[in-house]
Amino acid sequence: MDEQIMSNATPHSNAEYEADFEQMLVEMKHLNELMKRDQAVIDRLASESQTLKAETRAILASMGAPV
Repeated sequence: MDEQIMSNATPHSNAEYEADFEQMLVEMKHLNELMKRDQAVIDRLASESQTLKAETRAILASMGAPV
């Protein structure tokens, strides 16, 4: 979480609570976008791994190696 949010003193007014809440929402949205990008990379790498696995097994099979 943003260091500024964590280091603030306890809010005392509704406006302070709302401002802190808005900051937290912005940070949550940012983290959600980072997670989506990370998941896209994870999915791509998993797909590439499956392709390489299938290609490797096919090569091994063509060489007569146990798969």
